[in-house]
Amino acid sequence: FLIAIFILVSLSSLAQEGRLTVDEKPVKSDSTLRLNRDTANRRPDPIDSITVDKGGIETTIKYYAEDSIITKTLTNVTYLYGNAYIEYGDVKLDAAQIIIDRNTNELTAKGMQDSTGTWLGLPVFQDGPEKFETREIRYNFNTNKARIKGVATEQQEGYLSGEVVKRQDDGSAYIAGGRYIPCDDPQSTTFIKSTKIKVIPGDKVITGPFLLYVGGIPTPLGLPFGIFPEPKSAEKSGILFPKYGSEQNRGLFLREGGYFFVWNDYIHTALTGDIYSKGSWGLKARTQYRKRYKHSGSFEFTFNRNKNLDFEEIPLDSRDFWFSWQHQPESRGTGRFSASVNAGTSTFNSNNVSIQNFQRNIRSEFRSNISYSNSIAGTPFTYSINARHNQNVQTGIMDISLPEMSMNMNRIYPLKGSKSEVLKKLNVGWNFNVTNRITNLVRPSTTGFDIANATTTQDTIDVRFNTLGELLDNALNGARHTIPISTSFPIFKNFNLTPSVLFQELWYLEELDYTFVEDQNAVRIDTVRGFSRANTYAASLGLTTQLYGMFLFKNSRKVEAIRHIMTPTISFSYRPDFSDERFGYYQNVQTDTDGNTRLLSIYEGFAFGAQGLGETASMR
Repeated sequence: FLIAIFILVSLSSLAQEGRLTVDEKPVKSDSTLRLNRDTANRRPDPIDSITVDKGGIETTIKYYAEDSIITKTLTNVTYLYGNAYIEYGDVKLDAAQIIIDRNTNELTAKGMQDSTGTWLGLPVFQDGPEKFETREIRYNFNTNKARIKGVATEQQEGYLSGEVVKRQDDGSAYIAGGRYIPCDDPQSTTFIKSTKIKVIPGDKVITGPFLLYVGGIPTPLGLPFGIFPEPKSAEKSGILFPKYGSEQNRGLFLREGGYFFVWNDYIHTALTGDIYSKGSWGLKARTQYRKRYKHSGSFEFTFNRNKNLDFEEIPLDSRDFWFSWQHQPESRGTGRFSASVNAGTSTFNSNNVSIQNFQRNIRSEFRSNISYSNSIAGTPFTYSINARHNQNVQTGIMDISLPEMSMNMNRIYPLKGSKSEVLKKLNVGWNFNVTNRITNLVRPSTTGFDIANATTTQDTIDVRFNTLGELLDNALNGARHTIPISTSFPIFKNFNLTPSVLFQELWYLEELDYTFVEDQNAVRIDTVRGFSRANTYAASLGLTTQLYGMFLFKNSRKVEAIRHIMTPTISFSYRPDFSDERFGYYQNVQTDTDGNTRLLSIYEGFAFGAQGLGETASMR
C-alpha cells in the first residue's frame, strides 16, 4: 500500500511539472523513456531510467510536456499534453499532443483545435537541418520511417507541400498529391502539380508525370517526369548585396547592402545601408523574432540623411527617422500582449518616396497601440491596459492616450444560496475605466456666449520637452465606475418582474468654476485643481409574460399544427434631474448684461462628460 502511494505521488508531481517554454528546451531531462523491441513481453522500465541494453534504442529519448504526462502501465502507452516536446538524437518534435506506444516503438503527434475551430500546436518535425510543418505525423524509432499528413516545407528555391508523405530512414521522402511552388510564396497560384514526388534532401526533387498550373488553371505544359535541384541548407549569416539604380532627386544609388545576422533559430537581424551620388545616405536595422507557442514580431529603425542643395525648386536637406514595432501573440493562456507601433518625423514619407509602397507615400496619419489583457485566476475579474498614439503629419495634431485602463467584474450572485427567490437571483456587476488623453490641439470655445479667457481659433501646441507642462494642462483625464444591480422573480404565477438599478460615479482631478465679468460682458472660466467626484443613478422595472397559442390543421398531412408564442413586455425607467442645486454638479451662470442665465456643468468637456440635464421618466 505504501509503495502504491509513493508511485502515485511521483506520477502526480511529474504530471504537474513546472512551466517551461518549448524554445527553452531542458538541457537535462528528469524524464527519459526507453523503448525496446521486445517491450510487448516485458514490464516497462521506470520513466526516469536512462539505461539501455543491446536490444533497445541506443539513444536516450528525452521528453517534456507543459500540461501533463500520463503513462498507462497496462498498455505501455505514454501521453504528452500541452507544448509537448521530444528529442531523440537528431530528431526533434514539437506538438500540442504526442502519444508514445512502447509496444510498437512508434509515436503519433497531432495538433488541437480551440473553441473557434482554429488549429493550434501543429506538429513541427525536425531531423538535422530538415524541418517539416505537418498536420499529423507517425514515426517509428526502430526503422526511422515516418508517415506524415499535410506536410509543408520551405525549400531554398521553392515551397513544397503534400497530402501524405512517407519518409524513409535515409532522409528521402515520397509525397502523394504534392505541389512544388518555384518561389517563396506558399499561396502562389503558379505551381507544378504531380501525384508522385520524391525529395532527396540537399540534392534534388524528382516528380512523376506533372502539369504546370498558372493562375490555378492547368496548362498543356507537362512532362512524364521532372528533376529540380534543391540545395537545402540552414540559414546562415552573410553579406547582403545591394540593389542599384537612380533617382531624380538623390541621384545614382546603392540600396539595402549590408550584413545578415542569424543569432539563433529565433532571432535574425539585417543591418543595411543606402548611399546616393548627390550626398544622401541612410541606415536601417531590422530584427525579426519568433518564439513558438508564444509570440512573433519585428523591430525596424530607419535613419535617412537626405541632402541635395542643388535641387531646383526646394533644396533637400533633412534628417528623418522612422521606428516601427509589430508584436503578435499566439492564442494561448489568459494573458495577451500585442503591439503595433509606428512613429517618426513628419517629413519621413515625403522625403523618402518608396516605389514599392505607394500607400505609404500618401499616408498622412499614423497610429500605434500597445495593449495587455488578462484575467485574475479564480476570480470574476478581467483587466486590460492600453497605450495609444495617433499622429497626423499634415495638420500636426497628435493624440496620446497613456494609459487607458479598464477592469471588469463579471456578474456575480452573492446570495445565490438564499431561499428567497428575489435574493437568490440578485446579481451585481462592476466596470472601472481610467483614461488620460494628451493632445496638442487647443479647441476654440463653442458655448454660444462670450468667454473672457477662451481661445477663439483652433491652435496646436508644439510637441517638445519644454512644452510638456502645457500639454499636461491640456490633457483630458478621469475615471468612471459603473455598477449594475438587478434581480428577477415571478409574481402572480405567470408574470416575471425584473427590477434593476444602475449606479455610476465619476472621478476627476479638477472642476470648473464660472464667474460673469460685467465689464467684459463675458463669462470667465477658472479651473479648480483637486479631487472631484460625482454620483448618478437610474432605476428601471420590467414586467413580462408569455402567451402560447396552437392552431391545428385537421385534414392536412404535411402540416399538423402551428404554434405561436407572444412575449408582451411593459417597462418603466426613471432618472432624477442632476442639474438640481442639491447635487452641486451645475452652476446657474449669468451670461450677458441683459441678465440671461444658463445652467453650466462643472465637468463640461471632460473625459467622461457631464451628467444629463433634466428629470426623465418613460414607460413603454
